[in-house]
Amino acid sequence: MMPELITLDDFHQTTVAGAAVWDYTNTAKPTFFGATDSTGSFKPTTPVPKSLRIVARGYVPVDLVQGLRSSTRPKMIKLHPGTYSGFMPDAGMTTWKADNKPLLIQFTAAGLTRSGRDVRDLKASEYFQYKCVEDEQWAELKTRSNTFPTFGKEFTTPIYDLNMLRFPEPGIMLAHIANTGVEVRFTRCN
Repeated sequence: MMPELITLDDFHQTTVAGAAVWDYTNTAKPTFFGATDSTGSFKPTTPVPKSLRIVARGYVPVDLVQGLRSSTRPKMIKLHPGTYSGFMPDAGMTTWKADNKPLLIQFTAAGLTRSGRDVRDLKASEYFQYKCVEDEQWAELKTRSNTFPTFGKEFTTPIYDLNMLRFPEPGIMLAHIANTGVEVRFTRCN
């Protein structure tokens, strides 16, 4: 009998349905391995590779480097929905443009972010994983490399020293620059 994977949103006390499980045996060309069902469960029917990445809409990706030796329950970290949606219906990715400086930041629902000074620079930049969790007033923003495996890699430097985000209304993001008290206003541009 194959071991089972159950994805958990521990903070919200629920499971995560529809999480994609990717085989990262070849890190240059990962392949789709399966997905969790409506109960957050995935029961593989073929041998399980050792290198797996779990990606779910609205969560930080999770890497497993020893496959599924036994039933595994990875805890998924929920992302602030304002980052990738701008609180617009059905948005899975949002690009934010700073009002007073040449800066674009893009967030995806799959937990990836990239930035650039203009559209060309943005498209050429590599993706990083981000962590931005809802808070009462401000949400802390941190990033880490998207290179497999991320297991054990801490989230560190924020983007351009923007370390806190707030979404006062749909399509508007305020960012706080670390240690300065300066706020930068962004508008959703896609």
